[in-house]
Amino acid sequence: MLRYHRDRLIDAGRHFDWTAVVSRLGGPDGLRWLQDEILRQVDAGQHHADLSAPSKVRVLFDRSGRMETQKGPTPPVSLQSLFPSRLEDPQPTNVAAKAGGAMSLGVDDRSHAYDIGPWTVVIPDTEPTKASFFTTFKTTRRDMYLAARDRVGITSYQEPQEVALINSEGHVMEGSFTNIYLFRRGRWVTPPTASGCLPGTARRWLLEAKLCREEVIQASGLVDQEECYLSNGVRGLFRGRVCRTRP
Repeated sequence: MLRYHRDRLIDAGRHFDWTAVVSRLGGPDGLRWLQDEILRQVDAGQHHADLSAPSKVRVLFDRSGRMETQKGPTPPVSLQSLFPSRLEDPQPTNVAAKAGGAMSLGVDDRSHAYDIGPWTVVIPDTEPTKASFFTTFKTTRRDMYLAARDRVGITSYQEPQEVALINSEGHVMEGSFTNIYLFRRGRWVTPPTASGCLPGTARRWLLEAKLCREEVIQASGLVDQEECYLSNGVRGLFRGRVCRTRP
């Protein structure tokens, strides 16, 4: 996945004319440098760290090409979630409402797949978000995502809740920290970048594996309680359920 992250950084650098970043990361030497520099910076901060605990690393570049890493804890994630080989078709399952409206997998033949535990409740936004370069390129600007979360009453990233951003044309874009996948006409689809979504690394994995395809998704067609998938580069692929009104 590191190559996917590198490619996305280069795309953003090209768009915003950060030539030092593009030059630093370009070619096979750039990918090797990125890997070595991440390891060097992470190792330098490991003096009192718990090396047995899962961690995530955030990589930041400034215009001059200087790189900074930020390391933090993250829940354990299975390799199947990070590198999925299939997407299960939605089907009736034994779900029970949990605190906050989250859904929990029942005991069935799919209970081993991906993350086990509360399903993430996906709440459609109540106002449109303007698609822009800041929604299609990975940057530190996140005000549009925070505003969408606030509008539907999501106050914590620890809760299994996500907001589905809607663009000015009424198309589903993405979540505030995830890409979204919905089952339409017998296949899994995800919004195209033309709808304003961020081309996530897990999304790219699924598209290249032909486990889903790009398709415009009308927000008006979201069905209450329909199953969906969500993904991001840290958590990989996990299950969700649309909730037309906040739990």
